Amino acid sequence: MDTQTQKTPEQQLDIELLSIEDLQELMRLSRSKIYQMIREDGFPSPVKFGVCSRWRRQKVLSWLDAAEATQRRGCRS
Repeated sequence: MDTQTQKTPEQQLDIELLSIEDLQELMRLSRSKIYQMIREDGFPSPVKFGVCSRWRRQKVLSWLDAAEATQRRGCRS
């Protein structure tokens, strides 16, 4: 009997970790711009594994959704 539990696609996305290269590709931004956004714009900070930095994909996507919603609210007059 298999006692291993299967994760839903949503749970898998929640634990998916992105490298800086993955993040640059996803965001279409430079490394320096990403780190600037962390310092100035509340972009999610990475999880550190020694010298390696990784970002939770779901946190990045949630931040993008919130940033988009804020922009839409600001554009309404």
